[in-house]
Amino acid sequence: MVYLINGEKSLIDKEVNDLIKKYNTTSIIKYDLIDTKISDVINDIDTVNLFLDKKLIICSSLNNIDNIDILVKYLDNQNDNILILTNEDKVDLKILNKIKNKKIEKIDVSNIDLTSFIKEEFKDYKISFKEINMLKDYTSNDYNRIKEEIIKLKMYKLDTKEINEDDIKKLVTKNLDKNIFDLVNYIYKKNKDKVFEVYYELVENNEDELKIIGFLSNNYTLIYKIKELIKEYNDEECMLKLNKMHPYRFKLLKEQALSLDKKYLLNKIKELGELDIKIKSGVINPKLGMELFFCKL
Repeated sequence: MVYLINGEKSLIDKEVNDLIKKYNTTSIIKYDLIDTKISDVINDIDTVNLFLDKKLIICSSLNNIDNIDILVKYLDNQNDNILILTNEDKVDLKILNKIKNKKIEKIDVSNIDLTSFIKEEFKDYKISFKEINMLKDYTSNDYNRIKEEIIKLKMYKLDTKEINEDDIKKLVTKNLDKNIFDLVNYIYKKNKDKVFEVYYELVENNEDELKIIGFLSNNYTLIYKIKELIKEYNDEECMLKLNKMHPYRFKLLKEQALSLDKKYLLNKIKELGELDIKIKSGVINPKLGMELFFCKL
């Protein structure tokens, strides 16, 4: 049997794990077509396994396949082993056209409605759309994280069966990328109250100053790169050039790339680099250094 799963990575992982449980095999092999030829994958799946269960071969990055005709030939003469082909986001139309009439089960997890999913999970609880959106925001729309946080929230509010904003703030740790995005956003808007609020929230979550500086600097650098890339490429091409960046993160960073100018971004990267050196050389206390950086807004 051959499966093709495309879409959001965390949802692909879920589908793959479900198939592993379904076939209950101990012979699991993984390949990535970025650095593996499809001929090597097919040779492996065609090799007889004398003493083990059926092979289950997981082959990622389908869009990078080097020879689609080799795969098509296998699809016409499949054996009893299981081949799972995966690709984050959309599969290339040329590949889809080649395999459209072949025996292959396609699973598209690119357009799952997370709002409906959360609402269904909390069907016996009271939760507003405001809290649903807050949960999505805190987890950066990561399906697996949302599932984990839902379990915690349901257990925590088992008596009242009512989820409110304070519950999410108390139990759900905001994704670090989201915190850094908020921090950059508030720095740009010169909203000092919010800047310090997010900064102290990061400190409470045991993020040290040098790590925060590193993330801020990397974030500004990514925004600068995106600012340059969007002049020549569409969103999908940009995400590929940025090592398959998650669409949600790209969306957030692109918004800032459109609003921030190059000079501002370069100045912030320089300031953070200088602050990093001062802290590492003991010239300034990390907490004081960060607070002075924010006070200069």
